[in-house]
Amino acid sequence: MEDDALLLDLHTLSTLEAALGDDLQEVVAVLCSSLPTQISHLQAALKGDDPAEIHRCAHSLKGCAGNVGALALSCLARDIERQARAEQTPAAELGARAATLATATLQALRERYRLPA
Repeated sequence: MEDDALLLDLHTLSTLEAALGDDLQEVVAVLCSSLPTQISHLQAALKGDDPAEIHRCAHSLKGCAGNVGALALSCLARDIERQARAEQTPAAELGARAATLATATLQALRERYRLPA
């Protein structure tokens, strides 16, 4: 993870909590349930060496993570997306890095919103 990147953007989460109230917990729960599949698809795309598919998966992950203030994961997905858009195939190791960040993000969100593991 980048030194200056936060796992969760607490300001964004506070803003979402104020705007959505209890509905935010449902939004976060949906992300938590879909995140493992998104990471799996990204890892497969990275191994497949297909910049267009990598871009699609990274773009989706970036948006989903960013929507709930998962800053570090969103930033990594953005970096992968940029590399793929430039038709530079990102290293497959970035898939493992994304999985590690996703695990930490899931844990942090589940703790904050008291969601089951």
